[in-house]
Amino acid sequence: MMRATFGLFIAAALCSPALLKATEAPVAERVAYRNSMGQTLVFDGAARFSRGPGKTSTVLRDCSDAYQWCLTDGHGFAFAYVRKCTDAGDEGWRNRLRFHSKVISALHDHVWMVFDESPNYLFHYRDKVGIVGIIVGATPSYDFRSLLHETGYRMFDYEPVEFKVVEGQALAPCSE
Repeated sequence: MMRATFGLFIAAALCSPALLKATEAPVAERVAYRNSMGQTLVFDGAARFSRGPGKTSTVLRDCSDAYQWCLTDGHGFAFAYVRKCTDAGDEGWRNRLRFHSKVISALHDHVWMVFDESPNYLFHYRDKVGIVGIIVGATPSYDFRSLLHETGYRMFDYEPVEFKVVEGQALAPCSE
C-alpha cells in the first residue's frame, strides 16, 4: 500500500518573478496532485517537502538553469527535464540534465521516467504540459528502475496509485 499522506512543497525560487520572466513558461503558485485513495501532494511556495504526517520535512532546491527544469531535496527527490521540448530530441540531451532519467514507458506525448537520484518516484510527464502525475513507491525502498528489467508489466496497473494534477497547472512544462 502507499504511504499514508504525502505533502510536497516546491521551492519559492521556482515561482520567483525573475525566473518567470527569464523562462516565459507558466509556473503555478500552487499545484495539487491527488490519487484515487484521496492522498494529496501539494507544491507551493513554502519550500518544504513533507513525506507524511509526523515526519520531518526537507527543503526543495531549485537547480534549474536556462536549459532545464530541476528540483531536488538532496535526500531522494530529484527531477530534471528540458525547458524546450525540441531539445529532448537532440543527441545527448539526457547527459546535459543534472539528473539523468530512464524512460520506463512512452506513449504518444506521455513519458514515464525515473531518476537514479530518486528511484522511489516515477514521474508521468506530458510534452508541453509538464508533470501530470507522480507515482510514489509502495515502500520507502521501492525502486522503479526495476521495471526496466521486467517484462509484462503494464503502466496502467499503476493508475490507481498515481497522483494526478487536480489543482493548478502541471509543473515544469517544456515549451516550443
